[in-house]
Amino acid sequence: MKKTQLTDLERNNKTVMLTHFIIALVMLTFCLLQTLSGLQNGLFMLVMTILGLLPVALEWFHWRKNTKTPMIKRIVIIGFAAFYTAALFTSTNNMVFVFAVPMILVFSIFNDKRSSILINIGAIAESLFAVIVGSQTGLFGYAGRDSSIIQVVFMILIAVFSILTIKTLNQNMTQKLEHIRSISQNTQKGIEEIHLELKKLNQASQSTKNAMAEVTCGIADSAQAIQYELMQTEAIQNQICTVNASAAHISDNMQQTLNFIESGNRDITQLVLQVDSSVQTSLNAVDKLTALNNNMKEMQSIVRFIDNISSQTNLLALNANVEAARAGEAGKGFSVIASHIADMSNHTKEATENITSLIENMSVSITEVVDVMQQMIDGINEEKECTTHTSESFSSIRSITYDIRDNIETLVKNINQLTDANRSIADSVQTVSNVSNDVSKRASETMAYEQDNAKTVDNIASMMNELLEITSADAY
Repeated sequence: MKKTQLTDLERNNKTVMLTHFIIALVMLTFCLLQTLSGLQNGLFMLVMTILGLLPVALEWFHWRKNTKTPMIKRIVIIGFAAFYTAALFTSTNNMVFVFAVPMILVFSIFNDKRSSILINIGAIAESLFAVIVGSQTGLFGYAGRDSSIIQVVFMILIAVFSILTIKTLNQNMTQKLEHIRSISQNTQKGIEEIHLELKKLNQASQSTKNAMAEVTCGIADSAQAIQYELMQTEAIQNQICTVNASAAHISDNMQQTLNFIESGNRDITQLVLQVDSSVQTSLNAVDKLTALNNNMKEMQSIVRFIDNISSQTNLLALNANVEAARAGEAGKGFSVIASHIADMSNHTKEATENITSLIENMSVSITEVVDVMQQMIDGINEEKECTTHTSESFSSIRSITYDIRDNIETLVKNINQLTDANRSIADSVQTVSNVSNDVSKRASETMAYEQDNAKTVDNIASMMNELLEITSADAY
């Protein structure tokens, strides 16, 4: 069980009561010895016992009712003064005055200058009265002039020193109180400053807690957005894979187209050679028209040869149309040329039929045959020009196709680079997502710590307010 701490007044009352009780017992002991030795009677002992112990009993009675009562001091002063006076004027020994000294010294703990002066004046006056009356009558244990002078001087010194002690104690107490008051004021000022700083810290902690809450919400939103971006990145990656596959397929188709174009180009070159041969043959035919009737069999061979060329030309025109259709937009011009080639082939076929008809009928004049052959030569020349243009168109188509192939290869490289970049983005987004989750966790922990800190700051602020109230009360 915790012991209750006594106040200053309680300690003073207890010390004075204890001192009064001890001195009363010592003085009653000497009174008993005088009674036993026959110097005093029983009535004296009874009266002295009542005067010595009754005040002590009253003091303990008031102490039990209220340990802080000022009645104890008054009872001590009056009770001891009555007991000391009775002992001084009834004793057969002049040394009784010595018992007043401890009470005078102990009473100084009350720091009551006025009461101390009255007590000392009373003690000196009683000593003077006992010395003067004793010198005249020999009573009160008078032991001579020297002893009486020592007694009076001693009491005066005790009075002076006790008052000086009380004064010094008052000055020391005043100085200590001023020092304590100054310390209390400085402490109060420091506590107020700390209290203000605690308020600021509390506000900062609250702001931090709110900021952490906002950061947590923001990070949660960011995490959702990052997750959405990650899904979009994965979707883009799938689309890139699809485009990459399509580009590879287009590249394969372009390679096949190039192969067809190379083949068509070779065919056109052969066609040009055949057209040149047809032109030369037609010229030879013009030179030999005069011998047409004699060389019918040879003419029929030439007609068959021309018919064969016409069929091949028609076949080449058909192939050219097919290749032009495959080439798309780039093959439109080639399609027109192929159509012209087909027309020329048809013309050639018609001319061959005419020649056949001329050979069969033999009724058409040589002049008409010459004209027809001339027209055929012109047609073949035109066919040669068309074939040349077709060859040039095939070369252009081949060049364009090679460019398209190169562009597709570049596209494939770019798609691969985009794939790598998208994967890097996906990895970065995943890293950011992980970091965001970690930051969100740290923010939650920080917010919890800030809440604990806020509680701690509130507790410190409460204790500082209590300390501030205590210092304010002590200062006044």
